[in-house]
Amino acid sequence: MSGSVSAGYVPLYPVPDNLPDPEIRTFITNFYKISDRPEANELWVSQFTKDARVAIGPGKASGQE
Repeated sequence: MSGSVSAGYVPLYPVPDNLPDPEIRTFITNFYKISDRPEANELWVSQFTKDARVAIGPGKASGQE
């Protein structure tokens, strides 16, 4: 769960400092930054666990399909 967080791409949380673990904040920021880049689909999919269930619109997938 590491990586760089670009300046200006930081989510706002409803309750400031509600997530005390900086690694969780970094993961969330990087996850959404990756999801905004269609060319990074493989990297985005790798963020899910093997038993994850994902539904986006009518499309559904399991794990890292």
